[in-house]
Amino acid sequence: MSAVLHGRVALVTGGGRGVGRTIAEALIAAGARAVIADSGTDDEGNGADPSLAAGVAKALGDRAVAFTDSVNAPGAAKAAVDLAVRSFGSLDILVNGAAIHRDAPVLATDARDWEAVIRANMSTPFYLMAAAGTRMRNASIVNVVPAGQDQVAAAAACAGLIGLTRAAARELAARGITVNAVAPGESGMASALLVVALCSPAAAGITGRLLAFRDRELFLIGQSYPGTRLVGSSDEITPALLLAALERADAATTEGGLP
Repeated sequence: MSAVLHGRVALVTGGGRGVGRTIAEALIAAGARAVIADSGTDDEGNGADPSLAAGVAKALGDRAVAFTDSVNAPGAAKAAVDLAVRSFGSLDILVNGAAIHRDAPVLATDARDWEAVIRANMSTPFYLMAAAGTRMRNASIVNVVPAGQDQVAAAAACAGLIGLTRAAARELAARGITVNAVAPGESGMASALLVVALCSPAAAGITGRLLAFRDRELFLIGQSYPGTRLVGSSDEITPALLLAALERADAATTEGGLP
């Protein structure tokens, strides 16, 4: 992968495993340096394992550092942002990739489970965006929309995160900050390449977008249209191809403006 992100500094939450780790690795392969923020909780948000993020950062070498505390509070989010600036001198990319799942229907969801999922999947990205936004200019934010939309709390958080993405894109445009959302499919690498593309300088005009993988195809999802197919198989995806497809979709649907 070419060094399209050379000199850029990223903060990736949920970077200790899964899609988050793949995104962090792709950002570093593209020339960025990164803070791997992951407290090591399980999929339901229980427990903690600081060695998870620490091990990933060690494996990635001197281009990565670990933040092992939970970021589910405004003060902790600010501390993660401060670590990025202190370690590497700036913060240019924020990827909100951490999420939890607690599966229960409406009539059986415990209030504590509801609040935990909303906090982790929607409030925490807000805390990080609020903390990072004051330290960023000409930068990129990507919110990873978690799976589990058939789960009531996760579905509500998903909708909120998409709305937050669009509202923040409008507000932060004056600072040169793009804000987009990505709903990963079955290919973590395809999602990671999409994030790299959205964080590259060539994507500076793309903001307020929701991009979703469906059956190995990538779609641009809008409020006034169901979806614009961008590319075919996720195996074909490259950052250059994605950017070209997004530019064509913008021209065909919204003439480049925010949704």
